Amino acid sequence: MTSFVAAGVIGRVRGSSALCTTRAGDKRVRRAPVAGLGVQSNKPDTDPEEQVLDVEIESLNLLDWPEITKNVSRFACTDCGREVLAINMPLAESVEEAELLLLETHEATLIENSDLCLDFSGAGEIERYAQLASRGSSLSGTELARIADTLRSMRKNKRAIEDFADSEELIALVEVVADLSTKAELEREIRRCIDGEGRVLDSASRELCDLRNDAKDVQALIMTSLNETMARKRDALQDRIVTTRYDRFVLTVKASQKSKVPGVVHDSSSSGQTLYIEPKEVKEQNDRMRVLARKEQALVEKVLSDLSALVGNEADDLESVQYALTRLDLAQARARHSIALNAVQPKFSSGSSDEGYVLDLRGARHPLLLWQKRNSSEPGSDIDEVIPSDYKLFNGTKCAILTGPNTGGKTVCLKNLGAAVLMARAGLFVCAEKARFPFFDKVLADIGDDQSIVQSLSTFSGHVQRLKRILQSATPKSLVLLDEVGSGTDPAEGSALGMSLLQKLSNTVQLVMATTHHGELKTLKYADDKGRFENASVQFDDEKMRPTYKLIWGIPGRSNALSIASRLGLSKEIIDCAEDYLSGSSNKDVNMVIAALEKQRAELEELNKRLSEKEAEAEQAAKTWQEKVMAFEQEEKSERRRLRADLEKEFEAAKGEVRDVVRSMQKAGLSSKSANSARDQLVEMSDRLSKKTEGNKKNGFYEADNVKEGDLVCVERLGDSPVKVVEPPGPKGDVTVMLGQMKMKVKLEELLPVTSNNPSSAPGGLSARRSPAPAGFKRHRGSKKAAGKVSLVHVKTASNTVDIRGKRVDEALDSVREAINGAFGFGTMWIVHGHGTGALRQSVREMLKRSKLVQKFEDADRLDGGSGATVVYFK
Repeated sequence: MTSFVAAGVIGRVRGSSALCTTRAGDKRVRRAPVAGLGVQSNKPDTDPEEQVLDVEIESLNLLDWPEITKNVSRFACTDCGREVLAINMPLAESVEEAELLLLETHEATLIENSDLCLDFSGAGEIERYAQLASRGSSLSGTELARIADTLRSMRKNKRAIEDFADSEELIALVEVVADLSTKAELEREIRRCIDGEGRVLDSASRELCDLRNDAKDVQALIMTSLNETMARKRDALQDRIVTTRYDRFVLTVKASQKSKVPGVVHDSSSSGQTLYIEPKEVKEQNDRMRVLARKEQALVEKVLSDLSALVGNEADDLESVQYALTRLDLAQARARHSIALNAVQPKFSSGSSDEGYVLDLRGARHPLLLWQKRNSSEPGSDIDEVIPSDYKLFNGTKCAILTGPNTGGKTVCLKNLGAAVLMARAGLFVCAEKARFPFFDKVLADIGDDQSIVQSLSTFSGHVQRLKRILQSATPKSLVLLDEVGSGTDPAEGSALGMSLLQKLSNTVQLVMATTHHGELKTLKYADDKGRFENASVQFDDEKMRPTYKLIWGIPGRSNALSIASRLGLSKEIIDCAEDYLSGSSNKDVNMVIAALEKQRAELEELNKRLSEKEAEAEQAAKTWQEKVMAFEQEEKSERRRLRADLEKEFEAAKGEVRDVVRSMQKAGLSSKSANSARDQLVEMSDRLSKKTEGNKKNGFYEADNVKEGDLVCVERLGDSPVKVVEPPGPKGDVTVMLGQMKMKVKLEELLPVTSNNPSSAPGGLSARRSPAPAGFKRHRGSKKAAGKVSLVHVKTASNTVDIRGKRVDEALDSVREAINGAFGFGTMWIVHGHGTGALRQSVREMLKRSKLVQKFEDADRLDGGSGATVVYFK
């Protein structure tokens, strides 16, 4: 028997003492039986008339919990998991434990809905084997093979969960396997010695291998000798086959020919016509085989004993493996059950909710009714035929009184709520559209007729006995479900007793829901100034004269006894007479008021339905419009990307032309004429690209994800000067830029890239050399004289670069003078002097200040050497 029990939640979950494995013999062990077998408990057996039943276990049976558990057990994959569910599904004892179980179910659902699945093939119940081995017992080969298979299953599932956790957020299931040791060494050792069928392999030990080889040799000699005998004595043989008797090889000899085959008779056939004789020629070899067989058995037992000792040393870890596997199996079973019924994950409220409800259960269906429809062989049977119920109780409500006609579904409503609460406590998803309610530590029920001939209990007495046990067991967090409260006795006394009982329970438990036909109980709502009571009813269709099984809140129901009796065929004479008796009763007036309220409510529901339809139409229209806007924006973005791609192609082509110009300059030498010609070509390309950009600017050059804080851009309506982006585009596409000392917002489509005909100095003191340029270009640091026209695009080449690092000052200055004369036609020159002590850079720059050819000089860009190089701009 497994150590997991149904009376509490299984576990040895870290940090939760209540989630503990209950061992066999624990005094807390209680087991609820499967449906139909009555109720059992751990209390001593006593005389049936004096036996006190455990009301909690009894309530589980009344709410069909064993049947619900049975359906979940169909999804379990391991024997241990099925055994736990056969006893009864574990129920959490606190909200933290219930939330942990629900989280496990949720994560198992994620795995089930993925391409991955947990694999329990080969997993068995190994805890008992580990305990036996820890006490010194020797396990069989089959038991050891089962341990190896279980370890393999756990190892595969642990790896699967960890791999899945890399892409999805898993918490609970990862915690189950996090510190678990799957004992790979033990598994390998068992695999080395035992095959899948539990047989000890030759590889288990060298001695065993040698012994079995010897046995094969002896057996070969025996078979050779017997084959020769059969060839010589074929007439004396019944069949030409070799068989065994008592582990000795023998021949089948005709009884009449016994003398022709000398040897030992070990057996005979039932008819006596055949004798099994061991020829004397093989007696010695058979004796040898018996000796070898005994030695082999001893070696096999030693191998099994040694492996059992290893298992015993790892007993605690193997029990942890068994626990983890069972827990994973239960989580998967709960997940598969929830997926099959399209159930939702419930949430526990802390006593209030955002919508003002302490209990909000919408579209709830009983799982057994859903399974009944799913398993039905009737054509057209569908789970949607199960009518859902809504449960909505405002904060402060402690008691719901459900009234209405017989056969209207009141009892099902009670069981439906009880099943939902139990399923949430067990970690099962609830068969509903939405489920939010408090955590109930107990669900106590008085449903059905509890009369007993053996115990001399009437119906009323049976109810009173059960109510007494409920009052003794109830806690401030309990849910109490009472069916036909106050029934089975005088209506006046039963009504008074029911009112008193509900008053008491509303002060002592979390919530009580009761069904009744007593009209006086309907008035509790109006007599209680604390708002603890609420009325509800099951709807009845007056036109079709049948219940709709829908639950209606806020309005008490009518019994409709006469209508139902008429529908069931009771004579009209009796019905008419009953109506005459009822005509002078106040109940008739109350029923008329209730009927009017129901009619008014139906009209309001119809109005709400039409409003909902109009609202849905408006939402659909808004959705359609939004889709059109998004499609337009997407089309606009695609057009911008296309235009930008075209422009980038132009820039790439321009880069190629620049390279061609540079090559032409290098081939033509460094004459001023060739430099001026190259200058003209570059200016022409720059003009062409500027016109191309100007032609596309209305379509927007930038996209939101391409504009970053600190970028320099141009805004046409703000002039040609570059401005700095201080805030990237917001949700509406507005970009904040700095204009002088002032910030202002502009549209994203107004932004243009900084081109070469922008002034060299940007607002805020930022140099234009920091402005972005098309790929492959560098901006010319032009003079004021050149500001009115497009500036040159300067290219750094070996021809306009001089490296004076390592030279003396006078030698370096001579090199710079010579380089200036050669590079003047390029418009720009780079002098690489390095950092050093700074003396060489200072001397060079003093000379440049005195030169009449130099307009200005500055540190090179970071990529060109920074302060270790100087860029010279010629006039």
